[in-house]
Amino acid sequence: MINYALTTNARVKARIEITVSTLDTVIDTMIASVTDFIEQQCGGRRFKETTYTNEVYDGSIVGVNPQPLPYLILKNAPIASISAFEYRNGTRTSPVWTAFQADNYEPMNSRGIIKADLPAGYQNIRVSYVAGYKIDFTDEDNVAVHTLPFELSDLAERLVIKRIKRRESEGKSQETLGQSTIAWGAFLEDADKDIITRYKRVVIA
Repeated sequence: MINYALTTNARVKARIEITVSTLDTVIDTMIASVTDFIEQQCGGRRFKETTYTNEVYDGSIVGVNPQPLPYLILKNAPIASISAFEYRNGTRTSPVWTAFQADNYEPMNSRGIIKADLPAGYQNIRVSYVAGYKIDFTDEDNVAVHTLPFELSDLAERLVIKRIKRRESEGKSQETLGQSTIAWGAFLEDADKDIITRYKRVVIA
């Protein structure tokens, strides 16, 4: 099983009262597939808490009268910690990275945004940080180790269950599923799409 799955084999089986292990491999494959599908639909974000090192971003727009951009939207959220937030001096070939003073920026953790006046330039902001939700289904009531929103797990489970029921209606007792063989979008209802919209990665064009 992938270590960033949005649910578990046991949770899916409990919801549809499966007690045998016959379908374990199929369910594990479905969980991996639906997790990747949901993450892709949410802009390619990874929900499991992960460390990101030296991600590079553009600063404020370069121009005759550049206006400082007052925030930076990170590629991942929520922010758990920031270990480095820097801007580039020097040149691209000989960069000198200088840390922002702690009093000069403010993380908006839940939204994955850093409030700061960014200097003008391209690829001149660099951030190292930890972002995402803690996932530990063995202790899911403990917010110290598990912060993944329930609606994401619930969505993953409902989609897998729909696929299992479709599979049973087709009379398939044995099946090997590749990551790209299931058209998960066909199982999405409007409420499911609303959940995906809420968790989509913020993108500034």
